[in-house]
Amino acid sequence: MARRSALLASLAVMTVLLLAAPALAAETLTVQPAGCNQVTVTGAGLPASAQLTVVVSDGFSGKALKQAAVTSGADGSLKATVAVSMRGLAAVGAEVRMGGKILLGATHNLEAALRAQCGGGGSGGALPFTGPGQSYLMLAIGAGLLCLGGLVRASFAYRGRH
Repeated sequence: MARRSALLASLAVMTVLLLAAPALAAETLTVQPAGCNQVTVTGAGLPASAQLTVVVSDGFSGKALKQAAVTSGADGSLKATVAVSMRGLAAVGAEVRMGGKILLGATHNLEAALRAQCGGGGSGGALPFTGPGQSYLMLAIGAGLLCLGGLVRASFAYRGRH
């Protein structure tokens, strides 16, 4: 009986997977610096003929540098060139928003030659900034989970009957 129900369940899952419709269009967003003073943002798979906002930001801190209002093409494509200085940046990011909601985002790490040409942006051999340190938070969560595991183990431990 268990074997039959397992077979029926797996058959149902396979049927659902076969009937699932694929996505209509793949959404893509590309951020490409064009020299030290502008960024070209291209995208595809966006809503057709929609009023969008492109926000260019510092790729590491997320601080918004410039915004530009654009309209997507009839095929859902987008191409915008935004004037923004690359001075002091190590990476540049872009988001496409519609009505305040983020549709797509992308980041581009600037090559060392472009960083040097544009006036720095991190020291040459240093490791990249990957976000604020959260080691104390992770340590506290780990200790809490360890204590929780010990309590669960102690509560379900075998107690011999004498």
